[in-house]
Amino acid sequence: MAFLMPVYDPTGTYGWDSQDILVSTPAKNYTVNDYQTLFTTLNFTNGYQMWLNGAKILPNLGAPTVEVMCIHGSELNTPGTIIYKTGTEFPDGTPEITNDGGDGTVNLRSLQGCQRFQKMQPQKFTYEVMPKLSHFEMLKSKQFLDYLQNYIANL
Repeated sequence: MAFLMPVYDPTGTYGWDSQDILVSTPAKNYTVNDYQTLFTTLNFTNGYQMWLNGAKILPNLGAPTVEVMCIHGSELNTPGTIIYKTGTEFPDGTPEITNDGGDGTVNLRSLQGCQRFQKMQPQKFTYEVMPKLSHFEMLKSKQFLDYLQNYIANL
């Protein structure tokens, strides 16, 4: 999970603002700037180190310098904010989860992060959103396979 957690970038490239709340408890709200505190509170400092490894890569990731196809699903409930209300023990209680849009696994604003490559390179860039197609169903869906087959046929 640490590799799926949002990365805050001051330029706004990845769609996450420094004040976006990921986990809310009666005592504290944890934002994308509070991972170290969150993982320490959870007594999972290895999780913070895993997140750091991924967070260091993404902002410095250059353009792939090859043709890019960015295809993802949308319009599915995707976990957004985890809320521990008063009387719900953090972290062992059962939280309320508010949903964001996305593909059921990854939030839409993270999925859209691939669009940054369009501005970084001269190679062809294709961006396609497939509504109601989940992250895990993508590679075996008829909709995706038909799209890919048509794309290849028109090369």
